[in-house]
Amino acid sequence: MFSRRHFLALSLATASSLALSQQLLAEDEKPADAKLPAGDKPAEERPGEVVIKVDASETPDLARWCDDAAAILKEWHPKIEALLATEGFTAPREIKIMMRKDMKGVAATGGTTIYVAANYVRQNPDDKGMMVHELTHAIQRYPKYDPAWLVEAIADYVRFYHYEPGVKLDRVDPNRQSYRDGYRSSSMFVAWCKETEGDKLFLALHGALRQGKYRYDLWKEACGKSLDRLWADFLESNAAQGRS
Repeated sequence: MFSRRHFLALSLATASSLALSQQLLAEDEKPADAKLPAGDKPAEERPGEVVIKVDASETPDLARWCDDAAAILKEWHPKIEALLATEGFTAPREIKIMMRKDMKGVAATGGTTIYVAANYVRQNPDDKGMMVHELTHAIQRYPKYDPAWLVEAIADYVRFYHYEPGVKLDRVDPNRQSYRDGYRSSSMFVAWCKETEGDKLFLALHGALRQGKYRYDLWKEACGKSLDRLWADFLESNAAQGRS
């Protein structure tokens, strides 16, 4: 006959065995992608909190760089979301940084994943601004990459006029450059338009891009001046002279 002590010990052992079996069963039932690949870092998620995940499995030597970049993106995500706010839109709460060892160029964003070229980072370890540029793309969520120059101009506007407002910007050469170039020179144009025409034009363009309804005529409809007229005025302004 079992004593009360033996019965209690047996009950605890049975409960522990059952709990372990349930845990192993739960692990087996997890989908394959629920297991983090090497280099990924689990994050404690809270409802609505921004989570920046990192995959540096291809380049372990750059894991620290990715962690530093992730901290910047976590800080700047709500700021960019506020800058690009439109009615009814909520920016994605999870962003992933994926370092690629054989990738050419600098970086690219697909959906909410930012792919980063390892060789570029090794040669330019201080360039965290390009990550803010890519984060802006993840938050823009434009269904079309059209017009490409304006999509890139807005991303560089966020970078150079908010994240890096003191970075040198070269003078825009009217004989060699156009608003269609995108990136830095076009970001200078966007910043000038926002300053001279107010938020109405910027929000009209950004809102249309987010809805996939951009049209050339939106410029004139929003401020009374065509895109080409605004560009000509910009070239005559001090803003086109750059900043040191």
